[in-house]
Amino acid sequence: MFYLVCFDIVDDSSRQKVAKALKGYGTRVQKSVFECPELTEKQFLKLKEKMEGLIDSGEDSVRYYRL
Repeated sequence: MFYLVCFDIVDDSSRQKVAKALKGYGTRVQKSVFECPELTEKQFLKLKEKMEGLIDSGEDSVRYYRL
C-alpha cells in the first residue's frame, strides 16, 4: 500500500524525531509530509505505533492517508 503521512508537531525536538523515524519508511516531499510507498499492513501498524510514542497527542497531530 502507498501512504501519505502528514504531521503537525509543536515541539522542535519531537518534530525532528518524527521526521527521522519517517525517513526509514519513505521519502520526504515537504517539511511535514512523507510518501511511504509499498508498506505492508504490518509495517504500517508498526509505523503508527512508533509515531504514537513520539508525539504529544494533546498538542500534535499525525495523519495517514492510504492512496
